[in-house]
Amino acid sequence: MRPVTGRNVNYYVPNRLGEGYGLHAEALEQLARRGASLVVSVDCGIASWDAAQTARRLGLELIVTDHHALADRLPEADAIVHPRLPGHAVSFGDYCGAGVAFKLAWAVCCRASQSKKVSESMRGFLLSAIGLAALGTVADVVPLQDDNRILVRHGLSSLRERPPLGLGALMRVMGLDQKPALSSEDVAFASPHG
Repeated sequence: MRPVTGRNVNYYVPNRLGEGYGLHAEALEQLARRGASLVVSVDCGIASWDAAQTARRLGLELIVTDHHALADRLPEADAIVHPRLPGHAVSFGDYCGAGVAFKLAWAVCCRASQSKKVSESMRGFLLSAIGLAALGTVADVVPLQDDNRILVRHGLSSLRERPPLGLGALMRVMGLDQKPALSSEDVAFASPHG
């Protein structure tokens, strides 16, 4: 698989208060009107059968990444990435949604690099993304054991060494930029007043 260039990549963050939880037909219709051809859901969609049918009707490719409980039937998506998908042996199944999305990003980068060792630009992307996945893992209060412990350990190091712009500013306000290392307690419970 060769890297894809020249594509317009965008995102859509639903308003949880106005739209509720999950993947919704109205959002997919809006994305299709904007010219989307591929939708990757993060942390939702495993129970969104109707929305998956809408995506299919609209000609959208749909990749569902989720970690929530599986229902009796799965949505008809082009791909489903879930740590407990039936018929697939997994060594660890307690990822949060951000962890599942990170594992997909890692797999895509490996595939694009045609190797387990990714290109330097993809390595930089993954080092940044693992910090965000660590934040999501701590915030979602999943067990910090096995793969989650490894993800958080490396992700917190990455956040300390190369924080994204907004998180770097927040870390300065919180005084976390002065710490030699970050802990899960720092990102879960720190306040600007100590």
